[in-house]
Amino acid sequence: MKKKRVIGIVLSSLCIVLSVTCFICAKKVINMQQKQYEMTYKSYRKLFSTANKSVPRSDLTMEEIKSVKKQVSNIAYDDKKVKMDNELSNLTNFVLLRDKINNNFTNDILNSDTTVVMLDEIKMENKKIPKKYQKLLSSKIEEMNNQILQINDVKQTISSLFTDATFNEVKSEVTRDMYNGAVIKQQGLKQKDIFSEQQVYLDKVNSELSRREELERKRQEEERKRQIAAAWTILDVPYISQNKNNVLNGCEVASLLMGLQYKGYLRNMDLKTYAENVPKSSDPFSGFTYDIYGIEPTNVPHWIAPQPLAKYGRDSSSNNGVIDGTGKSLDELDAQIQAGNPVVIYLTAKLKTPKPFIENAPKNIHVLLLTGYNSITKEQIITDPWTHDDGRTKWTVSKNTVEKIYNATGKRAVIIS
Repeated sequence: MKKKRVIGIVLSSLCIVLSVTCFICAKKVINMQQKQYEMTYKSYRKLFSTANKSVPRSDLTMEEIKSVKKQVSNIAYDDKKVKMDNELSNLTNFVLLRDKINNNFTNDILNSDTTVVMLDEIKMENKKIPKKYQKLLSSKIEEMNNQILQINDVKQTISSLFTDATFNEVKSEVTRDMYNGAVIKQQGLKQKDIFSEQQVYLDKVNSELSRREELERKRQEEERKRQIAAAWTILDVPYISQNKNNVLNGCEVASLLMGLQYKGYLRNMDLKTYAENVPKSSDPFSGFTYDIYGIEPTNVPHWIAPQPLAKYGRDSSSNNGVIDGTGKSLDELDAQIQAGNPVVIYLTAKLKTPKPFIENAPKNIHVLLLTGYNSITKEQIITDPWTHDDGRTKWTVSKNTVEKIYNATGKRAVIIS
């Protein structure tokens, strides 16, 4: 009996010792598992930003995620393991997509070889990750989308300027505004290689437009010349020189005789004879004053006013169309030229500014014959009875110049119709 009791006591003691040992061992295992979980969780937390625990680190790598995954596989808590595995899977998908985006979007510039298909795949992958991660990538994806739309728009716009995809022939309807619009679009490109590629095509368009513009400019220039030539009314008046005929002050009668001969009168009349017969008077409004042949006296104008000059023209030629045009505007005189009627016009020598009036005329008075007018350029052709040293007898002068002198000298003229 004693032996059995001893055995029982020993067994009981062994059980107690074993139980205590198992408890101690179990406690150690639990502590180890907890410590392992805490270390794993600490590694897991390092995958995220310290400022925002829900945002992955910007420099997070797949190697770090894989390392944490390996640690998670060794933790004992199934529920926590599953949760962390799910989070790591989401994080893996996020980093893979982030890296894919960064590979196609360097320094915020879309790679030129990124296609619409590739971007669509990125969009689809982004929809599959948690929304909290979608938000982190959405702005980049949107900018990528904007840039690829911009690239395609530029390419399409420039391509539309050509007849085909070979970019060899510019469409005939392309305008400078269309080209400028394409240039503005191209200027916004961030992709240097695509910019350079499209610049080659734009240079072709610019060159062709410049060629067409030059042709059009020349055509317009020729058309302008044709229109100007057609706008001239030029009266082919026979020329009579006052100084070559030694009638030094005979500008009025020389101009009158040229106009009459143009209209078919007095064609055999010479200037000296015609000058001899002009009425003379001490009053220029009745006849020619002072010497029609010589220059003395030099301090006064030698001249005859339009009214007696016109009367002399009528009386000497029987042409009742010779009339005093004093007071008429230069526009009215130009209308006479266009009607084929030369006009004796009172101006100044060499078209200089009129000098002070002496005896009702500027001292530098000179009378010429208006024989041409251009309705476009507003130019006058004036035939000068005083033959210049270089032989010139006609002048093309701006209407503005003639009008100023004509108005300043009293608007004096004789119309020969």
